[in-house]
Amino acid sequence: MRAMGYAPPLDTGSRLLPVFAAVNGWLKRVARARRHRRQAAALAYCDHRMLADIGINRADLRDAFSEPLWEDPTALLRERALERRWRRAVVRDDAFERLLGDIQDAYSGEDINRLRAHVTPEMLSYFSEQLSQNASRGLVNRVGNVRLLQGDLSEAWREGGTEYATVAMRFALTDSMVERATGRVVEGGSPGEVTEIWTFMRSRGGDWILSAIQQA
Repeated sequence: MRAMGYAPPLDTGSRLLPVFAAVNGWLKRVARARRHRRQAAALAYCDHRMLADIGINRADLRDAFSEPLWEDPTALLRERALERRWRRAVVRDDAFERLLGDIQDAYSGEDINRLRAHVTPEMLSYFSEQLSQNASRGLVNRVGNVRLLQGDLSEAWREGGTEYATVAMRFALTDSMVERATGRVVEGGSPGEVTEIWTFMRSRGGDWILSAIQQA
């Protein structure tokens, strides 16, 4: 006798369970969003100082309440507040000033290992090439008396787990080209000021390193 395949019919209720669960989840999401929307609406009565204290402004409120009704407006407000808090922390970070001095000192001392700790591989290659060119001419680029005069954060952003900050650096220094054999200054040597755009990067929570330099 040839065996015939047989499968019991699916229970209709079982097939609808995932649908019911999805609908129920969506309804809960809408209810939560409406509750948070009512709570966030109270912020409209705050003045700009009170809003600034929690890291948001009226433009953020307009953006938050322009979201669909099923979206939670407090999520966007929280994101904006955290972003501004992070940017303020970047502005207050004195690591950029320390890096300016450390990198200039390592470059002046032709210390590749120290440079490697403070810059990306691309910047290390750039500095190494400059040092090699100087060496081929029998010169050393001495940089001293480096002092940051002004550092303005022009941009800060995140890409995945990496943070970036671009800072306009105006600093004083004494920059000279010196004969390697005799120590005679052949170029520069007088105090001056330089303005450059430095871009730094770091893994979230890590140390800043230099990733790019542009002339202002």
